[in-house]
Amino acid sequence: MKKNRLPIVIVLGLIFLVSCTNPVMNALMHEGAQELDAMIATAGAEGQAPQVLPEELEEILSPPEPEENLPESEPVPQSPTPTYEPVTAASTPTMESLPTGPVPAGTTVFYDGWALTLADTVSTDDDQIFLALTVRNMGEKERVFRYVKNGITLQDNLGNQFPFDMSFFLCDRYPENINLTIQLTVGGEKTQSISSDSYGCSWDYYFPPFNGRISLDAEYLIVTINNWGPFNGVVFHLYL
Repeated sequence: MKKNRLPIVIVLGLIFLVSCTNPVMNALMHEGAQELDAMIATAGAEGQAPQVLPEELEEILSPPEPEENLPESEPVPQSPTPTYEPVTAASTPTMESLPTGPVPAGTTVFYDGWALTLADTVSTDDDQIFLALTVRNMGEKERVFRYVKNGITLQDNLGNQFPFDMSFFLCDRYPENINLTIQLTVGGEKTQSISSDSYGCSWDYYFPPFNGRISLDAEYLIVTINNWGPFNGVVFHLYL
């Protein structure tokens, strides 16, 4: 009977060594040892040597299968790969030559570092017609814009002309003022307004209003600019 128990002792020794290294295996091996003891007792009662099949031994000594449906760890968010747009230098609008045809009011004409714009609106007061323009220095340095008040003329598309109304303050006494060269200092990248006003003969940034009434049949006004800085022969169409 001692010979028959030797394989069992070897198996139990293996179980003991494995169980010492893993608490979980310890519990499993304890259960396996109980099964072997039961096999030994059964074999002893029948007078036979207990037989441990290889597959039974493998089942006893095999580690437990990993549990299924374990919560998955959340993925670590990845920073998006940055994208870069090509950088282009902002260009200052310039023109090598003045426009050769009419320009719609509200459109800016660029020339020689200056920008000239006629407002696309017109106002009236009795027999007076008022216009407004802006001049912008496109450079960074301060510059002097030189112009002559009478360099702006007005008519409609029917050929009706509208002269300056010279009945306002100082215009009747000093009519020659509209022929003088006016000097306006404009800072770098700054804008200066020049418009019709009753003080058009006394203030540098005003010119006299125009005299007349716009015809019912007129479709647009024609504003011609000469001797306004570098702007000569520039024609604006102001649609009514």
